[in-house]
Amino acid sequence: MEDRALEPIIQVKNLTHTYGAGTPFQRNAVDHMSFEVQEGEFLGIIGHTGSGKSTLIQHLNGLLQPTEGQILLHGKDIWAEPKKIREDRKSTRLNSSHDQISYAVFCLKK
Repeated sequence: MEDRALEPIIQVKNLTHTYGAGTPFQRNAVDHMSFEVQEGEFLGIIGHTGSGKSTLIQHLNGLLQPTEGQILLHGKDIWAEPKKIREDRKSTRLNSSHDQISYAVFCLKK
């Protein structure tokens, strides 16, 4: 039981998302990103317009499937059972840009 307490709530492992794959407009919005979020931590995502914040949030919320990598929720790949993704979705709030810097907030609820 104690091991469960040490397990991250969210793990992003080598996440890549490519828009326009195989076209002249191919572009990685997120490129080999990895991080963990432990219980009780807050996650802030800050960056310029077009830096991949919304794409990352859409992955955390199961709205986009990774080109490469995994999103784990309590140690389980959210795409292991695609039909159950809706059950795993939590609250997501996206905020628009301000003075050429955009930000997004992801809130995980139990």
